[in-house]
Amino acid sequence: MRNRFVSISDTHFSVRKPKKRVDDFYTVQLDKFEEVLFYCEENKLPLVVGGDFFDRATEPYFLCVELIHIMTSYDVRVYVVPGQHDIRFHKKGLSNTPLGILISYGLVKLLNDVPTLIGDYQFYGKGWGDDDITPSQNDKNVLVTHQMVIEDNELFPGQTNHQYANVLLKKNPKFRAIISGDNHRPHVVKKGEQININCGSMMRTRKDQDNHTPMFYDLDLDTLTVRKIKFTTEPFEKVFDTFAIEEEERKKESVDFSKFMRGLSDNKNSGVNFETTLQILLQKSEATESVCNIVNDVMECVKDDNPTPIKRKLKKQRV
Repeated sequence: MRNRFVSISDTHFSVRKPKKRVDDFYTVQLDKFEEVLFYCEENKLPLVVGGDFFDRATEPYFLCVELIHIMTSYDVRVYVVPGQHDIRFHKKGLSNTPLGILISYGLVKLLNDVPTLIGDYQFYGKGWGDDDITPSQNDKNVLVTHQMVIEDNELFPGQTNHQYANVLLKKNPKFRAIISGDNHRPHVVKKGEQININCGSMMRTRKDQDNHTPMFYDLDLDTLTVRKIKFTTEPFEKVFDTFAIEEEERKKESVDFSKFMRGLSDNKNSGVNFETTLQILLQKSEATESVCNIVNDVMECVKDDNPTPIKRKLKKQRV
């Protein structure tokens, strides 16, 4: 157990309930934190947090008091790097912040470019916006960083300011393990004798996280063996108002289609090829996938020389 530790990230502790969440979010997030602290205490393991400990640098003090009460109830060493949500106005420094309070109380230790020895390994911390770190020794180094690291595909079209996991490991050969936060989608990437664990978010805070499984990770640095432990969670439909989410999506699709049709009307006399105009407008109007599918289906019918369902319907109406 000497060179094992547990990691989580993007806890985003907050007094605000996410939109469309219908459960007691405040209590659930604290329960999950206790869940991982209990595991660490039972197994005598330290806990490493990869940033965005708080959702805002202005979270009220009573939340800090609650966390202080919880953390003093467990015998667990906690290490952290700051994310952009932990600092005021996205500027470096933790003075007058909730995370700064926990550090000043000695409940968490800040990891930075000065190594901290945990077991046989030197742990370095690269908070949000910090410079890259070069370790002083050739092996037995761990980097905890808050930066956008993705496994393979971009999270959304045109995404920038990210790092691919394989590239990050290749650029940092002296780090046996890199624990990353910021990307709320979890992944584990092994490359030779290195590993990147992106922990993902502890809570489901957005409607697009219906397939997200919150987890924490137990890593043995000597063998690079990872154990994924799922947090106790309720089904998505029990904690989110799925009816309201679906209704919101329908309204958005209606607005998108209306926006698209207005653009089509504005360009009808432009002299540009009709199909080209359609594709340009789909991009400009940022139409949803369902709107794009409708338009593309119609275009396929128009281009088809054989009778189509649309044409047969018109013939039937004339009879």
